[in-house]
Amino acid sequence: MKALGSKYPLNAIRILLGLTVLLLPACGHVLKDKPPEIDFDRVEFLSNWTQSGSVQLTYGQYRESAAPGSATETVVKLGKEIAYGTIDGRDAAAVILFTNSGGSGTFFDLALLVRQNTEWTNTDVAFLGDRVTIHSLTFENEAIVVDMTSHGPDDPMCCPTLRQEQRYTVEDNRLVKQDAGTLGLSQ
Repeated sequence: MKALGSKYPLNAIRILLGLTVLLLPACGHVLKDKPPEIDFDRVEFLSNWTQSGSVQLTYGQYRESAAPGSATETVVKLGKEIAYGTIDGRDAAAVILFTNSGGSGTFFDLALLVRQNTEWTNTDVAFLGDRVTIHSLTFENEAIVVDMTSHGPDDPMCCPTLRQEQRYTVEDNRLVKQDAGTLGLSQ
């Protein structure tokens, strides 16, 4: 059996070892900043659109009869937008829920989640609008920022054109809407 140094030049081995030593801390840093895992199907979400006022998702959605005996359903779904951050030093997340109550509208809500010990709790929701378009959802300096297109004063319900940024701070686990900033863009 040949010695490792006889097959590979000693300088190449030193370089590889040096790179490994340099890259290991970087890999650890990436893992440290990885977003926390959230099982959204274990979170009870608040909802102003359901009879009970809350929903428990199954595979990212919830269904109930719009009224007793009705064939029409209220459907609540988890959107694809998820943002992670901190609020008062605690892990927090923001997600979009959208609800169709059987009519033509689709209602969008911002949901705040806060980690308490190992469990995630939905502490508040804020209505974003009917048939809006969400472009992004981020945390900035302990505030949640929603970049979205909503309805301007003359827009029909089908076709929102007002690009705006809605910013929410959190006070006592409640979402507090700040003054809206219009981005001056059309969809």
